[in-house]
Amino acid sequence: MGGGKNGANGLKNITNSDFDCWTHPYNCIYEPTSAGKKYIPSLPPQFTGKRPIKRDQVETDNYWEIEIIFGVDTDPRSPVDQHLDPVVIRNTEHGGRFVIYCQTRTPICKRHGSSPRQGTCYQRNN
Repeated sequence: MGGGKNGANGLKNITNSDFDCWTHPYNCIYEPTSAGKKYIPSLPPQFTGKRPIKRDQVETDNYWEIEIIFGVDTDPRSPVDQHLDPVVIRNTEHGGRFVIYCQTRTPICKRHGSSPRQGTCYQRNN
C-alpha cells in the first residue's frame, strides 16, 4: 500500500504486532526524559505530537520491548507515562529495532548540507 493508505495497521503489519502509533485525538504534550536531554539535546523542553507509541501495547507484546524512552506525554488528558515519543523499540528475538521520532503529518526537520543526515530538528504543531 503506502502513500498514507496503511492507516492504523501499517506498523502492525511491519512489526507483526498489535501496537500502533496511529493518530491520537489531540496533540499530546511531551517533555524529554533524562535520556532525551542527554542524547537528543535539540528536543525542546515541551513539544507536541499526535502519533505516540503506547507503552501498555508494547509491554503486552511477547516479541517487542521498550529499549529507551526519550520523550513522554505529560498532558493531563492522557494516562500517566503511557504515550512515548521519541522512543526506541527492540525485538526480543532478533534484536531489530525501530524508532519513532516526533512522527507528525508534516516534516519537523529542516535539512541543510549535502547529507540527508545533516539537519536541524524542531517541533512544529500539526
